[in-house]
Amino acid sequence: MPSTPGQFRVEPAREEDMPRCMQLILNAFGPFPNFDIIGGGPDSEETRRLNAERHLRGYKEHLEKYPSVSPGVKCVYTDPTTGEEKIVGFAEWFVWDRERTEEEYNVENYILRMEWVEDPAKRKLVLDTMEPEIALRRRIMKGRPFALLCYMCVDPEYRRRGAATMCVRYGMDRCAELGIPAYLEASEEGMKTYKTLGWEVYEGYGEELMFPPMIWWPPNVKKEGI
Repeated sequence: MPSTPGQFRVEPAREEDMPRCMQLILNAFGPFPNFDIIGGGPDSEETRRLNAERHLRGYKEHLEKYPSVSPGVKCVYTDPTTGEEKIVGFAEWFVWDRERTEEEYNVENYILRMEWVEDPAKRKLVLDTMEPEIALRRRIMKGRPFALLCYMCVDPEYRRRGAATMCVRYGMDRCAELGIPAYLEASEEGMKTYKTLGWEVYEGYGEELMFPPMIWWPPNVKKEGI
């Protein structure tokens, strides 16, 4: 999509973009429980760098087996006066474009394995907190290719201007091309955007989940097994 002054555009994030993308994640998810452990501390140049390395490693691991779509997606805003560009939104779309083996299905990506958390007790705390959501996703989506929207965040100064919608639609378009469903766990704020785009809350989740699961099916794709 060409860039013109005052426009937002969405495209794959490059390696050099990742520290800024991690800044968006750290600021957006910092208030959530255990994210100080996951992110390694408050926003700083060092935590951005470390998180960028971790996420890029996760991308490489994923793309070695599922090369159809690079996970990192950035939304760029071009200032209408100066022409200056700024990354204002970021999303991570993990696309599994084929059915996985049992072994593959039960191994989470490096980003969700939290192997960089050196303290065993803290790592267990994070993994135990995540397990109900991961277990439900595995149960619902087992036996099919699908995409997972793992992170979605927008700079507070640019919210409610369409950046989140563009990042979400980017992945939905890929899902439509592949004919596969999309899955996410939604915050209360994010759920409003997802619902306007046609996502549906999966009603079979338990109260122990912090973030309700949502599913989107491309048009003309049959909803099977859910």
